[in-house]
Amino acid sequence: MPRISKKQKAFFNLLDLVYFYEISHTLLSKHDSVYFYEFFLNLINHKLIEYKISDEKRNIYKHYLICALEIYLNNEKDEYEKMIKFLKKDIGMSEESYIKYCNVRADFSLEKLFSFIKEKKLDLDIFIKIFSEVFVEIKEAGYELDYIFNLTVRSFFFDFEKPSLNLYKKIIDYDFVGKNNETDIHFEEDDFLLRLSLLVEFELFRKYMKKIMTFIKLEKIELQFPSDNLSLEGRKQLKDKYFDIVETMFITAENFHKISLPIASKIGSENFNNFFIYSNDLLKRDVFFPGTKARWESMLGSYEILIFRCNGSKTAIYFEESNDTLTLSDQAKIILEDNGIEISARTLYLRYKELKKFYKKVKYYCYLIENTQNVLEWQSGDSSYYDMTIRFDPESVKLKPAHYQFYYESKNRKDKNTDKLIIDSKNIH
Repeated sequence: MPRISKKQKAFFNLLDLVYFYEISHTLLSKHDSVYFYEFFLNLINHKLIEYKISDEKRNIYKHYLICALEIYLNNEKDEYEKMIKFLKKDIGMSEESYIKYCNVRADFSLEKLFSFIKEKKLDLDIFIKIFSEVFVEIKEAGYELDYIFNLTVRSFFFDFEKPSLNLYKKIIDYDFVGKNNETDIHFEEDDFLLRLSLLVEFELFRKYMKKIMTFIKLEKIELQFPSDNLSLEGRKQLKDKYFDIVETMFITAENFHKISLPIASKIGSENFNNFFIYSNDLLKRDVFFPGTKARWESMLGSYEILIFRCNGSKTAIYFEESNDTLTLSDQAKIILEDNGIEISARTLYLRYKELKKFYKKVKYYCYLIENTQNVLEWQSGDSSYYDMTIRFDPESVKLKPAHYQFYYESKNRKDKNTDKLIIDSKNIH
């Protein structure tokens, strides 16, 4: 079997990331949060039109506005008392000192984010005006701000339908995993690829800021020497930890561009590939759904079956014998065929059977987020919960019953119960 290249690994890992978040987004999207995101994203869209932002720049402005608002709205969650209650102990500073501490860190983070905005040649004055107006209107709207956890990630999944399938088709169409792909990327013609690339950039920025803020709190950094009896896996983890520290220390103002997506009306394939190879190396994210090209086609179909099951469908997943009824595997097969992917219903059924335990693990991730998102800081992200989810054994731990709901966005919502689609976690079986 030929060895997978760094480029192939980078793009399949990107697909894994999108697939994981698409599933968790579906399970996390309760009706209240959907109303918030509908209000939030429409508000930004209207402001961009009001300020006559060009079509070419609109999605770039939108992305960085969402990033900035995720950073700053974190300070508005009234998290001081929630954090003490969650930790069940005093955090060593008064509420006034804590708020001041958070504001300083938010301002510092925004200043760092502004370097991206300047590099992309956006008008910083107009950006700040739109940001300020949107911030005030969100505060006045009175929405529950627990929903802003991972705001940038979740906004992406509200804005684009079937992102995993969409990304897979881009990988094939642009031949990202081929040996000789030389297709230039025209971002002005591809909003999806632009926003996804910027999302990866923000995840790099998030990881960078988490380390920087950790160093700010430390007067010195102590490195542990590995003991003689430390396992190979333990040594690898220690080496990765020290590499992260050194990597962060050397990301300075002069080479901050290393984690910045190079944007132009046209970006060469080499620069585009190199950005994702570098980001994959720096994020060091363990793969949740490993897959090759052929395996991914069946995993995309398996997700369609999952959606049918979560929607409460009582239709059989698959029949061994010929039957007049379209099974869920048959319906998933048709969806893939409409997108140019030929695969048998039986293959989709077998893949779904294999992945059920992984979907239950994602349910556990949602369980963690649902119960603690109001005390998580923006720069911390979900990395610790993601690691816990990978190690979680759904067969050994039974979660408390949870009832997830998803509501499609209505074009003309007069009745807020319109377009309701129930997603019940007990249907993942």
